Amino acid sequence: MPKLIIKVVFLFRDKSVVNLVFLVLLFLGIHWAIFLLPPLPTTDPANGFLGTGIHRVTQAWTGAILTPLFLLAVVLQAVRLNVVFNEWKLFVGAGYTVSLAYVLLSGTLMVFFYHSPALWYNFGLLWQLERLVKLYNDPKPKTLLFNLGWVSGLLFLAYHPALVFLPVLFLALGILRPFRLQEWLMLLLGLFLPVYFLFSWYFLTDQWTAINGLLPQFDLGLPAQWLSPAQWVAVGLMGLSFLVGFVYWQQFNGRATIQIRKTWGVLFLTTWVAFLAPFLFAQHGLETAWLALLPLSVFVSNVFSFPRRLWLPNLFFWLFVALAIWQNWLWLKK
Repeated sequence: MPKLIIKVVFLFRDKSVVNLVFLVLLFLGIHWAIFLLPPLPTTDPANGFLGTGIHRVTQAWTGAILTPLFLLAVVLQAVRLNVVFNEWKLFVGAGYTVSLAYVLLSGTLMVFFYHSPALWYNFGLLWQLERLVKLYNDPKPKTLLFNLGWVSGLLFLAYHPALVFLPVLFLALGILRPFRLQEWLMLLLGLFLPVYFLFSWYFLTDQWTAINGLLPQFDLGLPAQWLSPAQWVAVGLMGLSFLVGFVYWQQFNGRATIQIRKTWGVLFLTTWVAFLAPFLFAQHGLETAWLALLPLSVFVSNVFSFPRRLWLPNLFFWLFVALAIWQNWLWLKK
């Protein structure tokens, strides 16, 4: 039994429905403090109407609702992310290591313990990533691109830091498909459609002053003036796990098909672009680092799925668990 506890990573390498139970148990271990001090919603009208909407809906809710809702959001995102990339065979074997990585990363910073707009935007980002994965050989690319465009435009209006992902859509289109002007125009048309209709509404109803709330407010700088020791450890562990996962990905990437290599390239680009959000929207602090967790989890999962010897995956697993315990303790002390 002690060896089973120490070598827990091998459980998530198996494609078994039982792993969903293990995933929930892992979440309970990574975020145990929110059952003592519920995850309250954060709001900032300057980052779009998603934050304001969350605050209005949840302001009367108690921890009995907020805590299970937080659990449901994180676990659903983890499972769906895992399903998407297993379906498209981005990995040699199919397991739950992507879900494992996402849940572990969600416990690395105390700022991830809130009901933030960034957490809920990740459902939209997950939808965008799923459509990008399908783009390579979709039989109706123009329809897909138009839908991808207008949903992305709507998501940007809902959460302004999502602006960083709009250039990724065009770069991904250039990577995944040969140049066809009609496809680029369909994506561009879809992006402008929500903005056009919203601006038209404000114009017709004479609410021009409200337009300022639709425009992103850039604040170039550091997301935090100083980092606590726990935050430095979190940044270091996330960076190290990404580098190790990147090395294992390079070993696999040379043997993969062109489609899989290009898809991994888009994920790599998305990860780096997501890390720009905290520096472009510094006024929101480290909260926007949530945006990087989805693509980052895919690379970090390589640490848990590729090594034949389990000592390295289990070492990283327990380092993440130890960091999560530290963050939970800080959460209760705040």
